Amino acid sequence: MTSARFSKSFENAETNRPKTRKDSVVFLGSRFRFSQRLLDTFRSEFSWLDFKLVSNLSELSQLTSQDDSVVMVVVEEDRIDRLIHSSGAYFDAAGQARIIVAYCDAHQATKLISARKSSAQLKEIGFLPLSVQMDVWLSVMNLLLCGEVFYPAELIDEQPVSTDISKVPMDPDANLTPREWEVLELVAQGLQNKNIASDLGLSQHTIKLHIHNLLKKIGVSNRTCAARWYDSIGLRGRGSDLDPSFARNSPKL
Repeated sequence: MTSARFSKSFENAETNRPKTRKDSVVFLGSRFRFSQRLLDTFRSEFSWLDFKLVSNLSELSQLTSQDDSVVMVVVEEDRIDRLIHSSGAYFDAAGQARIIVAYCDAHQATKLISARKSSAQLKEIGFLPLSVQMDVWLSVMNLLLCGEVFYPAELIDEQPVSTDISKVPMDPDANLTPREWEVLELVAQGLQNKNIASDLGLSQHTIKLHIHNLLKKIGVSNRTCAARWYDSIGLRGRGSDLDPSFARNSPKL
């Protein structure tokens, strides 16, 4: 599915063009997970969209078969196991809408990430973390509605590590920034995020973002492989060889 359809609502809102019918986002789950207050918050923030709640796949299927304005289906985390084992039923019920999993428990969400490795269909599912501050998950929702992909850094940290060194890329040309080299060196030393943050004078959230970016650049999926990659290409200490003024003068990102 292209991002054009998801960005359609935003284009209309920005140009104030009238719409005969709003696009819809459907939440699949219970009111315990998706409270009225939560739905009202979304309605207030995304006033050009209609937000609905259904409690089961049958209701969802009936809705999407009668209404082609549904652009997204947000599934509660309690349904992750069923979504993994009966993904076909969920995608059939969602129709042309994109499926997103809203979660508070990162451990639950990692089940889906593990299952995505063997299912092309599950790779299409996005993530909406609700355990963060409201302005953060509203921003994530904005990205998802535009058809973008958001991969929470906390889910990377939860992934089981691989010890197969043969699968670690050996190409040193990873185009890492000086700050990413600093973070990677400390990761290779075995430091946890809070210790890295303290050493560099940054927030833990910023450290997670740096780790997320550098993992993607060097082509590995976890910290252990990143450390092995760092050691294998003989770059231990490279971060400390950077211009000493970098750490002192760089902005506190």
